[in-house]
Amino acid sequence: MAPTVDDGRQPQKASFGTILSDLQACIFEPGIILYGWTRDIVLLLFSRGTGTGEEIVSDAVKLAGAAETETSSVGDEYDVCLDEDDCYYYDEDIGGYVTVDNFHDLGDDIDRSRPPPSFTVPYYHGDGDNICMDSYNARYMVELLAVRPRFSFVGTFVAFTDYSECYSSSQRGQDSKGYLKLHSEGQAISDQFSIRITIPENGNRITDVGVFSYTVDPYTCDIAVTHTISTRRGRKMDVTFVPIHTATQVNVYVTLDLISSGSIYYVYGGITAFHQLYGGKDVILFSHGKEDKAKVIDGKLPLSRNWAAVPIYLKPLLTIKMNLCVTSNQDHDDHGRTISFQGDITFYRDDPEKTICTEDNDKVKVKIAYR
Repeated sequence: MAPTVDDGRQPQKASFGTILSDLQACIFEPGIILYGWTRDIVLLLFSRGTGTGEEIVSDAVKLAGAAETETSSVGDEYDVCLDEDDCYYYDEDIGGYVTVDNFHDLGDDIDRSRPPPSFTVPYYHGDGDNICMDSYNARYMVELLAVRPRFSFVGTFVAFTDYSECYSSSQRGQDSKGYLKLHSEGQAISDQFSIRITIPENGNRITDVGVFSYTVDPYTCDIAVTHTISTRRGRKMDVTFVPIHTATQVNVYVTLDLISSGSIYYVYGGITAFHQLYGGKDVILFSHGKEDKAKVIDGKLPLSRNWAAVPIYLKPLLTIKMNLCVTSNQDHDDHGRTISFQGDITFYRDDPEKTICTEDNDKVKVKIAYR
């Protein structure tokens, strides 16, 4: 466009260099903007979708002399600063850097030009309004199946997101197979989670730490995997979990309805949740021995965790395995009457409640709800 003239003189001819400079600006500036947009989109997609297991951090910490440091969203509660390139974070408990153990079992033979399996699941028109709504809100989840240390475990284990925790400690002990007894709070584990292992030594001062992070890969869901986490000092712990696409959280509630009078009972035994995607393992919902019976007031059984993550599109939805003994005496002497509940309860979509009943009409009721 010709330059405007304010003093009445004729416009001057632009030099060749000026024209060339203007052309370069017109060509390269939109390209730079487009490149920035494309880079941000690619980073967003691949940081969440390729399953590299790397923690998403705003600005990486460079151990070899970089200056920009920022705390990750998951690490805020634990004062963790991750290093995106070298996979380290600074742990204030031990006053030093610890390796972040990321999950990298991706399978290079996957054809990522095709849609992931979750895209091929049709919308489920279920047996009721609640199921239809839950199918619509289904998302990626991770079910933590088992944790087994390869050493004499003293310390704490926690798998966490912004809205959930599965944790255990040496005080809670291990079962007969050496697996940690896990307790959970909050929601089911989402598509991105972290694990932190802390081991105290030298007068309860934390001197050994292990860290693991994972992001769901849409192409490798619905297969149970076991990953070995190594601590700073070489201790190892096996963690088994299954990432699930199109998943929902099933909350489980167990209540006793007994003929005998009384509102306080003592229960031991076990309750587990099972699904075909769990790789032959059961999720422990309740586990107490004869020596540490659970006290039950007004029939409501205290579960160590009351939910399981399951795919909404497979049948059956969930199976609850039960092996419980109920007595009115805490010491279980000969004067007390022991009631036994054993059996598997299979839930299909839109099954809200099922019951196991004894010959004497004593009942245990299992109810499920979706979240």
